[in-house]
Amino acid sequence: MRHILMAAAVSAALAFAAGCGCGSGGAEEPACGNDEVPAREAANEPEKLPAAVTAAPRTPKEVARELARAAARGDAKAQSRLGDMFYVGRGVVRDRAEAVRLYRLAAGQGDAHAAEMLREIAVSSKKAGKGK
Repeated sequence: MRHILMAAAVSAALAFAAGCGCGSGGAEEPACGNDEVPAREAANEPEKLPAAVTAAPRTPKEVARELARAAARGDAKAQSRLGDMFYVGRGVVRDRAEAVRLYRLAAGQGDAHAAEMLREIAVSSKKAGKGK
């Protein structure tokens, strides 16, 4: 059950990292559920949309590159989202050790998602150790 919850959390974070985040649900992306900018207003006032929404569609590799730059500057959200990408191998080569390193950096700055991922990884590691 924990693996399903962890996968859902990572999936949601990756969807947000790949763009969206505005709730506009434009023609090329599903609505994210964030009601801060209603779709009707977003269509009439594109200058108020976040840059991630107005930019051209990006590949996971491009997203990872952008997040890596922000993570290197100490951005906790970027560290957490990049950790998600390393955890599942989306846009980067799967590297759980790098994911944990990034989660620790982000959690150290108070990122709740990163802290939860570290707890989930610790629990799943303990369970895997008991099965051997």
